[in-house]
Amino acid sequence: MARDDADTSWQEEFGPDDREALSRILRALVEGRLDLDSTVGRLIEWRTVDDPSPAVRPTTPGPIRWPSPLRGDGEGRASGADPGPEGRDGPATAESGPGADGPGPGEAGGWPVTGGRFEVRTFLARGGLGEVYVAFDREVGREVALKVMRPDRSSRGVRRDRFLMEAEITGQLEHPGIVPIYAIGLDDRGGPFYAMRLIRGRSLLQALSTCDRGRGFASSLEFRGLVARFLAACDAVSYAHSRGVLHRDLKPSNILCGPFGETIVVDWGLAKPVGDPGPEIDRRGGASGTGPGPDDPGPPGPARPPSAGGTETRPGTVVGTPGYMSPEQARGGHGAPGPASDVYSLGATLYHLAVGRVPIDAADLAEALDRTRLGEFERPRRANRGIPRALEAIILRAMANRPEDRYPSASGLAAELRRWLADEPVICHREGGVERLSRWSRKHRALAGAAVLALAAVAAVASVSALAVAGALRSAELAGARAEEAGRRARAEGARLTLDRALYLCQLGDVHAGLLWLAEALRLDDEAGLGDGPTIRANLAAWGRQLGEVVRAIPHPEHLAAVAVSPDGDRMATACHDGLVRVWDPDTEGPPIALRHEGPATVVAFTPGGALISGDGSGWVIAWDLGRRAPRWRLRALAACAAIAVSPDGSACVVSGRDGDGVGVARLVDLGGGTLIGEPMRHEGSVAILDVAYRPDGLALATAGHDGTVRTWDARTGAPGPLRLGHPMPAQVVAYSPDGARLLTGCRDGRLRTWDAGLGVELAGPRPAHLSGISGLEFRPDGRVLLTVGWDATARLWDAATGRPIGPELPHHLDLAAGTFFPDGRRIATVSNDFVARVWAAPPGPPNEPILRPGGSIRHVSYRPDGRAFLTGDDRGRSQLWDAGDLSPIGGPMVHPGGLARMEFDESSRRLLTFRDRRIMVWDAREGGPTGLAIEAPIPLIFPKFAAGGDRIVAVAIDGRLSCWDSADGRPAWGPVDVPLEPDVLITSPDGRSAWVGGGGGTMIELEVETGRISNTVAGLGATVLAMAVTPDGETALAGLADGRAVLIDLSDGARLGPEMAHRAPLAWVGFDAEGGEALTESGGVLRRWDARTGAPIGPMLPHLGPTIARARDAGLRTVLTGQAGGDAMAWDVASGRAIGPPLEHLGPVSGLAIHPDGSEALSCDGTGTVYRWRRPAPMSGEPGRVNLAVEVRTGMALVGDAALPLDLDGWRSRRARLDGPSPPDPGTPDPSPSPAR
Repeated sequence: MARDDADTSWQEEFGPDDREALSRILRALVEGRLDLDSTVGRLIEWRTVDDPSPAVRPTTPGPIRWPSPLRGDGEGRASGADPGPEGRDGPATAESGPGADGPGPGEAGGWPVTGGRFEVRTFLARGGLGEVYVAFDREVGREVALKVMRPDRSSRGVRRDRFLMEAEITGQLEHPGIVPIYAIGLDDRGGPFYAMRLIRGRSLLQALSTCDRGRGFASSLEFRGLVARFLAACDAVSYAHSRGVLHRDLKPSNILCGPFGETIVVDWGLAKPVGDPGPEIDRRGGASGTGPGPDDPGPPGPARPPSAGGTETRPGTVVGTPGYMSPEQARGGHGAPGPASDVYSLGATLYHLAVGRVPIDAADLAEALDRTRLGEFERPRRANRGIPRALEAIILRAMANRPEDRYPSASGLAAELRRWLADEPVICHREGGVERLSRWSRKHRALAGAAVLALAAVAAVASVSALAVAGALRSAELAGARAEEAGRRARAEGARLTLDRALYLCQLGDVHAGLLWLAEALRLDDEAGLGDGPTIRANLAAWGRQLGEVVRAIPHPEHLAAVAVSPDGDRMATACHDGLVRVWDPDTEGPPIALRHEGPATVVAFTPGGALISGDGSGWVIAWDLGRRAPRWRLRALAACAAIAVSPDGSACVVSGRDGDGVGVARLVDLGGGTLIGEPMRHEGSVAILDVAYRPDGLALATAGHDGTVRTWDARTGAPGPLRLGHPMPAQVVAYSPDGARLLTGCRDGRLRTWDAGLGVELAGPRPAHLSGISGLEFRPDGRVLLTVGWDATARLWDAATGRPIGPELPHHLDLAAGTFFPDGRRIATVSNDFVARVWAAPPGPPNEPILRPGGSIRHVSYRPDGRAFLTGDDRGRSQLWDAGDLSPIGGPMVHPGGLARMEFDESSRRLLTFRDRRIMVWDAREGGPTGLAIEAPIPLIFPKFAAGGDRIVAVAIDGRLSCWDSADGRPAWGPVDVPLEPDVLITSPDGRSAWVGGGGGTMIELEVETGRISNTVAGLGATVLAMAVTPDGETALAGLADGRAVLIDLSDGARLGPEMAHRAPLAWVGFDAEGGEALTESGGVLRRWDARTGAPIGPMLPHLGPTIARARDAGLRTVLTGQAGGDAMAWDVASGRAIGPPLEHLGPVSGLAIHPDGSEALSCDGTGTVYRWRRPAPMSGEPGRVNLAVEVRTGMALVGDAALPLDLDGWRSRRARLDGPSPPDPGTPDPSPSPAR
């Protein structure tokens, strides 16, 4: 019987009513008129709810609703087990217990036999595809959860593949919050099974059901404990996203809580790679000039029938659990949900935690899906007034209807929730004055209590006696003054919190929003008069220079598919689906040259000589005469064009697409006469060819195919080449490095891979990645930077050597089709599905620019005191002087035999000493050559230093005795002098007249440099002295001790000044500012400021990411640099205690730091032998309103309430015009609003 006839027969026999149809089907089975296997298969194909779980996937409307025999808690979990649809059994918990539907040992089917390793003991649950048992693992001696495929399902290839896919995806996720897979195999019936961890505990849903939801639940320890579980689940989901996997069915019943703090995210049966819409959607993009065409509709694209034997969900399918699924899931499968979909489900789970019920709880499935699509659910505080506003704001942002309005990642949601738990301001909620005052009161309980008592006292006095009216009035005035002061403090606190939020956003990577909040912090700081303006302006400049700035935005009437820039950079061409190729002058606002195609224009490219080639969705390739605005020739090369590349010599091009039979193909075209060359190039299976690229020598080319391979070909004949590079998903883009040595490819998982172009071997190293598919890939002409554009609506720049990102992403409203560099590499052109072509000023690169690789492992770097030169030293004992301007070497290498332990300039910039073991050598610090002076001590030395203006050298030997030499001739001046301590540190006073030595026994000793006489002793500090500093006037010393204390000492009498400065770790460094009024200490990677007169702390701590191994400061202690082994350095503004700009990244551990004497720049070096230079940016100038306007133009966004939203084209142009005007903006002039839709 034909399929259509069979469907009609079923409809006629069983009718449309669900209950009646089910009765008829059961009766037919009993009477033997229907076969069981075929009936079950037909029911699944006809289902609206395809499995006994409300995690539904309705397809075309059908008459059957399958009842759920395992539904036990409203979410498809039977006593803690969640069988799930199509085998989404998930790991059962030990509390599940035997299920009523499980086959016993003697029943039909029986228990599975898996060979010798696993002994099946107890049945737990059954789902549409699988059964879960408790089994004993004989090899390891533990109980496991054994999931086997049901015998009546194992013969079906599609379901078998889905079962194995679930095991494969779960097995690849190695995280404490994801159940591990122990083994996979076949049972005695030939069906697949896999063993996984048996989880003992209960689900988060079950934990919620036992909560006491009395008043104040949202602030209770019980609730906070549940939130801690939720945060652990967020971390697990974030990890899965980093591995390119979406869960797609997150809900409380899929978060299991172990009795010992374990939190496990289970049921990965619906998991899918990020950005993968399934085989039914042929979404892809191209590199510059390879945008989507009719054969490549790009995101979003039309649904297509699934391939035979495919394992993905069919198009139009709804995937997830109603009430927790995202709006894009509820709309069905014509797009590829990204991580934002899981963020929504996490937000819905957090809603359930806070409110106590599902956000959308409709009795009817269709109603639930409609309400989900529209975002109709009751606000948390309307359901429960006890929920804090900030927590509500977090939930609402996570559950925003549009994916781009949600948190960008699960980790972002978790970070926001952790800030709320810590009683810190959250990004998504702007606090009012009352909330700020309340937060201030919680942090300053003593002051707040005093104010309350004062007001209470006023009221009491007024009620006792009329004679106290005058006093009450005076008290009221005092209370009013205190209230005014509290308000001023609240405003100040609000300004500081806004600055905290801004820097936090920048450090999270959301630099665009962070800059907007920095501009807002500048306005609030100006109103409150706090004086943090210089720090804010410095950060605006430092973070702002990381951005790529939109310098021109060009609207188009329809989708854009491709963009290209001429070799001279004077013309930019765009291909639009309205059939026009437009040629623009990128530097002016004039009209374009419009060139007409018969079909939608899909590809465009310039030849090295500047000629324009374009193609369309009808397969026509046209070479244009731009002077006449007419074709030079036309060729029907294919049935549709999808990608194009021009040969390096401009004699030919390769164009890919499909032929008249719909088969993917690439063809070579002679650009001289417009004729085809060689044979068609096809991948196996006749799949689509999504991108093409020439090798720089023009002898070979590469193609990227939907079959997941990148293949090479002879670029002259089209004959197959030697390479065939496999990928786990369809390969979308391909590009050769400018030297032809590397081949870069990108596939649908959003990751780039680097290959040896000769051997076809994948090279080790980081893989730059987008959240979803990559639609464009191109090297900057110099080969040092890589541009990628993707379906995640971002363009990214990457360091081609290291794979590290350069600056933040370049955001767009919708998915990108293509992107390209201008020839000078300073600008970028992108085209997006929001109908806009953009020209960007490219980010300048990392804030610390690599400037030298002298060779060897550089261990030391320092500026000469005059700032005109700097010195580097390596681990082989070689030092080199360099001109700080043109970076040319001064003199030759200065070699210290045996290596280098220390290098130091004298304060006059005349001499340089190097030291190791027993030998001190003195060099000419101006010419970079030897002076012939070497001092050889009888025993090893430590801590040699210049003193007396550079005329003397003081050193302490390992036996604790001090010696002094004349730096001009090396003759001993005095010594050795015995000191009664084991030395750990030696310093000289600012005037050079004294030397201080400190060490064991908590003792500091001062010696006169001129005579070697001991002039002062400070004893009884209680712990070993590890660091010392003396004020410029020589009156106060600061000692850093091994027990974590820092002590201020009056050197006139040895008395302690003020309280001890407590730290959590031994002191690593101490210092004073230029005036001696402030002290700075460093302990355990944290810098702190102190009042040098009283020992009181000043401002916040300056926390580094880990223990510092290098540090530097400028002369006035205005700026401090710290570096760590992880490869990051940070610049700090000492006055405010704030970081300046982003971390300064290095390729290896930071080994040396130096700040220019005038504080304008700094040098650093790392273990790879690279020297970097960081230039302190000039603070952003202008009054706060104009600064905000500049930031809005630069970012293309504006603050609306607590959200940073993109500006529409009119809003951006309006602000740009005002910024370019001569006068500051008028605050009363209305602006076009930011676009609420992307």
